Amino acid sequence: MYKIIKKCGICENTNLTAVFELKMFPLTGIFVKKTNNILSNYYDQKINVCKKCGHIQLSKFISRKKLYNNFYENRTSASHLSDQSIKFFKDFLFKCCKKKKLDNILEIGCNDLKLLKSLKKNSNTIFGIDPIWINKKNPSKKNFKIIGDYAETVNFKKEIKVKIKLFLNTHNLEHIENPYKLLKKVVNFASDDALFFIEVPDADLMIKNYRFDQIFHQHYHYFSFNSLKNLIKRLKCKVIKKSINYNFWGGSLIVSFKKDNNFQKNNL
Repeated sequence: MYKIIKKCGICENTNLTAVFELKMFPLTGIFVKKTNNILSNYYDQKINVCKKCGHIQLSKFISRKKLYNNFYENRTSASHLSDQSIKFFKDFLFKCCKKKKLDNILEIGCNDLKLLKSLKKNSNTIFGIDPIWINKKNPSKKNFKIIGDYAETVNFKKEIKVKIKLFLNTHNLEHIENPYKLLKKVVNFASDDALFFIEVPDADLMIKNYRFDQIFHQHYHYFSFNSLKNLIKRLKCKVIKKSINYNFWGGSLIVSFKKDNNFQKNNL
């Protein structure tokens, strides 16, 4: 039902130290009608920090089948903060892109499509991937394809086919077991001039403001700007811009980056 994590999700260092422990920590986002089996949704949990790069992550990764079963009801459109957060993200996006027409967008973790639908007028082709669409009526239309699956198992060449120009990932990377492996797959498939946008909860603000209510089993990872920057560098990419949305669940960190064509030269 869970996996004990012994390596850092950013640098793969094995020197992890427990910061604190949460006994009988309940799953969130799970809504049940009867409470007779409620204790089956409690797990002891530790918060580990990597002694090499400072990245924070959970000590146990609960199985996705347990976390995202039919009782999981977290939907973007249901959040009272979604309109503000999407506007903030799109403002940052268009400042970096500096153009209104966008090509070949891929969003991993597209949820109920609220962000992608808001970009339809600005784009030629849109792709979205999210497991909530598994075994559900697919909303795909011309130049708007939604794939119901986990991104790690999707064959991009078969399902997407065209090179990605714009990659979006908002409040999803913290749910991914191996962020480097997934992003490496995306970067390798994207065009050389592609732009990548990632939004995650800001671990620095979480610690500063004591927002430990933002720790839960679905969030395997807790990214600071430093740990996210280290991940981007490991992908042989470089940060373009960053921003912080202070009004979204204690603070969201948004980073844009692109492939670093001079990576080898810079690291001789």
